[in-house]
Amino acid sequence: MSIKNVIVNYSSVAAITIFYYLFFPSIDFKQLVIAVLIELPVVVGILFLKKFFQDRKKNG
Repeated sequence: MSIKNVIVNYSSVAAITIFYYLFFPSIDFKQLVIAVLIELPVVVGILFLKKFFQDRKKNG
């Protein structure tokens, strides 16, 4: 897993957040920030596990 992949995924999460904020301005910005902070480790964790299992399959 490269740093580039993490940055790309995080920027997509940020884009979704901005999208929500534009279309649902009633949402509190603090709640959005908290949501992104919660999403980030989840996204990274999923990516890491995916990479880990792909490597295990390759190595037998």
